[in-house]
Amino acid sequence: MKRISGKVAACGAVFTLLLFCGFAAAQKQLPPNPNIPREITGQLRFANSATGPAGFLVILNRGAGMEVARSMSDSRGRFHFGELQPDTYEIVIQQPGYRTISREIDLNAMPAMFLNLELVRLPGARSESSPASGIVSAKLPANDTAREEFGKGQKILVESKDPKDINSGIGHLQKAMKADPAFGPTYALLGKAYMDQQNLKEAEAVMRKGVEADTKDFSLEFFLGVCLNQERDFASAEKALLRSLEIDPQAFQAHYELSRTYLALNQWQKAEPHIEEAIKIEPRFAPPHVALGNILLKKGDPHAAQEQYEEYLKLDPSGPFAAGVKGMLEKMKAGPTPP
Repeated sequence: MKRISGKVAACGAVFTLLLFCGFAAAQKQLPPNPNIPREITGQLRFANSATGPAGFLVILNRGAGMEVARSMSDSRGRFHFGELQPDTYEIVIQQPGYRTISREIDLNAMPAMFLNLELVRLPGARSESSPASGIVSAKLPANDTAREEFGKGQKILVESKDPKDINSGIGHLQKAMKADPAFGPTYALLGKAYMDQQNLKEAEAVMRKGVEADTKDFSLEFFLGVCLNQERDFASAEKALLRSLEIDPQAFQAHYELSRTYLALNQWQKAEPHIEEAIKIEPRFAPPHVALGNILLKKGDPHAAQEQYEEYLKLDPSGPFAAGVKGMLEKMKAGPTPP
């Protein structure tokens, strides 16, 4: 996956300062300030157009490939992530039929970044229709009421940090769903909101309705699989995640989530190729390295397992598996206990 550093976009903003002060001095004048929240705003657009599509999946990774949030573009093709900590981030845009977009952003010295991202259709992909609004997209609510309610619900769920606001966002999405029952992203966002509340049964029901309404929406199948994994309905999760990979074979999160399904079923032989594929597609996504290390231990290859564990710590040294991985490495390096 080709990457273009977000630091290139940041260079223009600090260029004059560097001319007068020098690089070292500029660094001293722009120290990270954890008390100032960071934000990322973006505009998706088609070539020769100022606007873009609604409902495109936008993933926010922090540091070395650790996903921290996801959203969908609004009715004007915009997205926003706020209340971020100083760190390096990555924005990934995934949509079937389009090239995956990835941009790295350094928010250590800059409190905000705006991205203008042009979408490129894959060769041979089917062209989309042009709705009456003039915004070219197959992912657009059918009427003004649905668009307005979807936009309100999405804004609340993406920007608010108050758990009480989730119900307000859910209310708007329910109105949007009623106004346009065929718009898949509403179901995906609504289902994700229920998952955040740990209301898994309601999330599953909404996601299944969404799949019936839009059989080609990757996010619906993927989130349904994640939900079913949490409900420990692994047989159904396998089916949903396999369908998501039929829609987007390059979705490394879906490969990894499916591997978790197989590992839960103690079918590590089926899990291994999906873990390897996730690493191949996105080698900086840290969690699959732990899973692969565990499998390599089962196969009797502790040296290769140790390499995977060390790679995880290199990518995500303070991640959720870091303490367990460090403990495992200490035991492996200490060697077998003498009799």
